[in-house]
Amino acid sequence: MPQILFRASYKYIGMVKLQQSLSYKYMDKDGKTKEHYKISLNIPCEVVEKLGWTKGEELDFEVEQNVLKVKPKRAILRKQVVS
Repeated sequence: MPQILFRASYKYIGMVKLQQSLSYKYMDKDGKTKEHYKISLNIPCEVVEKLGWTKGEELDFEVEQNVLKVKPKRAILRKQVVS
């Protein structure tokens, strides 16, 4: 089963959960209704604040051995500029 890994300097993470919601519906060329869903990762506000992230910030992710690693894109851009 995939894991979600958070690395931070505190122990309590709180409730992190996945939520599915309908993104949009459309009719295909055969007249059938198609539905597309999106999955959201809900992270407690306290965790977002401690990470220094802001609402609406773009995130980048990587899946490695069934572990989801999430980090802000600004960290990646900073690394590219320094290199």
